[in-house]
Amino acid sequence: MNSMIVGLIVWVVASAVTIGLTLRHDVVSDEAWILVVAERVQLRRDVLYRDVFFGVAPLPLWLLLAATRRTGIEVAALRWLNGACTGVLTAALWLAGRTLGMPWWCVLIVAAVAVLACGPVADLLSWYENLSRAGVAVALCLTLDGRPWALIGAGAAIGIALMSKYTIGLVAGPALLGLAWTTAHDRWWLVAAGVAAMAVVALSVAPLTRAEGALRAMWLRLGPGKRSFVEHGRISLWDLVRHRRQRVVTMALVVPFAVASLPLAAWAWHEGAPVVFPWTVAVALSTFWSCTWPRADSTHLRSGLPFALFAVLAATEALQMVHPSMWITTFRLGVLVWALLLVAAGLRYAVGRGAFRRRERRVRGCRGAGCRYDDAMLRDLWIASELSGGAALLLGVDAPYAALVSGIHNPTAYDYPLASAFGLDGQRDVAARIRDGRVGWVLEVEPMPTAMAPVEVEAAVADHTEIIWQSAAVRLRRSLATQR
Repeated sequence: MNSMIVGLIVWVVASAVTIGLTLRHDVVSDEAWILVVAERVQLRRDVLYRDVFFGVAPLPLWLLLAATRRTGIEVAALRWLNGACTGVLTAALWLAGRTLGMPWWCVLIVAAVAVLACGPVADLLSWYENLSRAGVAVALCLTLDGRPWALIGAGAAIGIALMSKYTIGLVAGPALLGLAWTTAHDRWWLVAAGVAAMAVVALSVAPLTRAEGALRAMWLRLGPGKRSFVEHGRISLWDLVRHRRQRVVTMALVVPFAVASLPLAAWAWHEGAPVVFPWTVAVALSTFWSCTWPRADSTHLRSGLPFALFAVLAATEALQMVHPSMWITTFRLGVLVWALLLVAAGLRYAVGRGAFRRRERRVRGCRGAGCRYDDAMLRDLWIASELSGGAALLLGVDAPYAALVSGIHNPTAYDYPLASAFGLDGQRDVAARIRDGRVGWVLEVEPMPTAMAPVEVEAAVADHTEIIWQSAAVRLRRSLATQR
């Protein structure tokens, strides 16, 4: 059967499975955040980056805005996009594996891991990160093809990665150029041409370029502003290993796949394997490790798992070509059995989160999905909205979700009140707005974990606001400056 037809079948099946497993899940904060940003840009005409914080490049939001013009601001639109994107990633890894000569059953397990790790098992369900990973997977597949049109397409795919979570594209891009030089030699520059063409097309049609101050705000947010992600709330691999609860997850994902593949690839290259294999391993590993930035927590490790598994299978395939032995076959079988156990655990996790439960409650922005709030919590948010006039700064780890279901408008640019999102300058600005009354109301939803708490903002709230109303779940405060 033609490989493209097989790839299309894989895309349809993977997309359908991902959408089926995620469509009824409870909405998580990362999903709610991008929906709130879309609502502000589409309905309230806020300018991206200038008026509203968005921590990644703009392409994911543009695609979401195009989808929500028909559906409205609903999580279903986001999950359909995310499912189709997971299907593209899975199909691209399938075709890349088959191009390298991997057995179909090995690539099938990679596909199963990709569907689960990038969909129902990824707690954040980050649409922008999934789009960037899919761009790298498509670029890998097309670069292995080596024909001129495929190399230009690979460059465009890297452009998609750069215009999504651009750190993934920046890390994987050089390895992909090395792979292009290996497969196409003097035509490797076509990949760079594809990246440039994608950037020109995107910037020429983007509404972002027509808003005053938007491009400068984007540069400040995605350039110097990114430093705050490293300075505040960063979780390292060492931090995870020190905590017993995360240690097993971290070691189970990192050691069998990401750590083992590098020495195996080096050995295969030393034994005379085609140089395309070490470069492929470099692309896959660089993508895996870039997924762990800015936080190497278990969620980010799981999201990069398909690339780590692909890397170790590519390395063992290269070794089998030049130095076939029983222990290499045994090792690969052990890796695949471990991956199957992770797939089984992922399915159990997805079902446990309620993928197949029927949800009756319908709330704003969550049509067809699960609602984590009970009637009492929804009533509390409605009361807070009425008392504050529908505008308040929401604080807490669940703030984006509370804003989505309640419709409370945030008078600041920061809908996801993490220390890493605010940065130092953002915290100072919001704290000053609270002190002088420009932010008149603050709604505290749920305590923020200490490592991610915006300490300066919380101090301003404690010193310059008073409690007006509270319930068991929320606390509404008013700025003292508004009462003078």
